[in-house]
Amino acid sequence: MSKPPPLSKDDKYLMYLSLLFGSAAALAYPAAVSHPRALILAFGTPMAMATTARLKRDRKWQSAAIIVGLATLLAIMVAIATGGAFFAEVILIGGPPVALFVVGRMVRDRDKTAAAAWVLLNGVGYLIGLALVMTGAGTSGLAPAFVAAGTLFAGLRLARSPKLSS
Repeated sequence: MSKPPPLSKDDKYLMYLSLLFGSAAALAYPAAVSHPRALILAFGTPMAMATTARLKRDRKWQSAAIIVGLATLLAIMVAIATGGAFFAEVILIGGPPVALFVVGRMVRDRDKTAAAAWVLLNGVGYLIGLALVMTGAGTSGLAPAFVAAGTLFAGLRLARSPKLSS
């Protein structure tokens, strides 16, 4: 595998945005259960896909991000209009693994340690939040703590990575 070229300043910002949007996606379901206004976090998945696609300059991924974003919007609109949350739950439960995969692969090209830590800690945070919600235990600060730790570690590691300098 060849080394990726150094990133420009704008591309660095896209990489950090991808990390943040992917982290928002990981917290979408537990946050939306306890605070219905947090449904906006469901857009973390299409936004993570869009920023990653823009960074890689891949039109197919950009198109996929648009489709996922429209599906997310439609699911939330249907959930609000009908009072049924089935479609919203599908998006909220299925979206974070997609975001973890897409952003994790992109970060892996730059720094494998940062990617592993981000995917592992965000994945654990997502699963903790999912388990707490499914068991009816409510939500706690444990899931956001894991997600924040993973995002902070990956962001700091990428900021100091010589592979990112232009």
